[in-house]
This record gives sequence, structure tokens and C-alpha cells, in this order.
Amino acid sequence: MTKILLIGHKKDDLIAVSNVLSNLVTDCQVVKAPSGPQGLEKAKEESPDAIILDIEMPEMDDYEFCNLLKSDEKTEHIPIIMIAGVASDSSSLTKGLEAGADVILKKPFNQAELSAQINMAFRISEAEKEKIILKEKLQRSRKMEEIGTLAAGIAHELNNVLFPIIGYSEISMYNLPEDSGIRGNLEKILEAADRAKYLVQQISDLKSSGRSE
Repeated sequence: MTKILLIGHKKDDLIAVSNVLSNLVTDCQVVKAPSGPQGLEKAKEESPDAIILDIEMPEMDDYEFCNLLKSDEKTEHIPIIMIAGVASDSSSLTKGLEAGADVILKKPFNQAELSAQINMAFRISEAEKEKIILKEKLQRSRKMEEIGTLAAGIAHELNNVLFPIIGYSEISMYNLPEDSGIRGNLEKILEAADRAKYLVQQISDLKSSGRSE
């Protein structure tokens, strides 16, 4: 189900636009907010696919809202359709685009125009979501690669320590009788070294895991 956040201070306008959206967009949830600050909170809580913004809001104007929304990494990807009043001139429309609005519709607009812009906003939203997913996968891959590189270095250093322990223990055992207490101690050292080799191999495998991510 798609989700649209509708922000505006006039209750009648919110209801009217909400009804229009229900007819235009199938399987869509409309979330309403009566002010800019509440709209920002709703955007963080609801993660809508698009925001429709009234340009005449109290407390916080649309330009400030857009700037704040686009400066937060949790909400910067959400496309904004800004609704401009009849009296809006070209400079105010340009200001809205510069503030972060993706589309500006000037009143009065028809339903076909609104529908087209909503569909465009949904496509933008989907593309942004895919970009976020790819970015997260890349970050995980780089992190695993770093872990793998670190693990390979640790494994190499541990092997440098283990090889002489194993080698000298085996040489020392060579001329000792089977019932020698020293031989028994050396065998325990070799058993411990073999367990350490197994752990080192597990650490080395982290390098391969990092490459496969």
C-alpha cells in the first residue's frame, strides 16, 4: 500500500484533497497533518511515499519545511508536491523548487494533472528507496571487506607464532622416550597448538566471507 502525507492548515482543504486522492490512487493511505512541525514528525514516523504540501501554512512556511525535510537523512528521499496559490509568481515557484520541492502545482489544477504528478512522485520515491538499499549493501560489503582484511592480518601473525611452537615441539619430542614426562607435556602443547590452528583458519575464513558479500 502506498502512503501520502497531506499537510495543510485548512481542514476543509485537507478533506477535499484527501477525497480526491482516494479516487485517484488505488490502495493508498492518506495521512494528514495540520502544520509544518507536525508534518515533519509524521514524515519521520510514517515514511510516506510522497508529500503534498499546502503553501500557506502557519507556524512554518513551505520553504522552511522543505529545507528541514531535505536536510534530514531519514526524510530527504521523500518527494514533495507543493501546492501554490493562485497569486504565486514565478519567483515564489522558483524558491519552492530551490527549497527542495520536486513538483509545484498552481491552483486551480485538475485531477489529471495531480494524478500525473503523484505517479511521478511515486517513481521518484521508488528510485530513492532502491538507491538507499544499494547504498546500505555497499556499506555492508565495504565493512565486511575491512573486517576480512583485518582478520587475514591477524591470522598471518598468529601463524607466524604457531609455526615455531609446533616445529620445535615436534623436534624436541623426536628423541624422547614414549614414557617421558617431558614428551607428555610437549604433546599437550601440540594439542593446544592444533586447536589454535583451527581458530586461525576460522579467522582466515572471514576474509573469504568479506569477499563474497
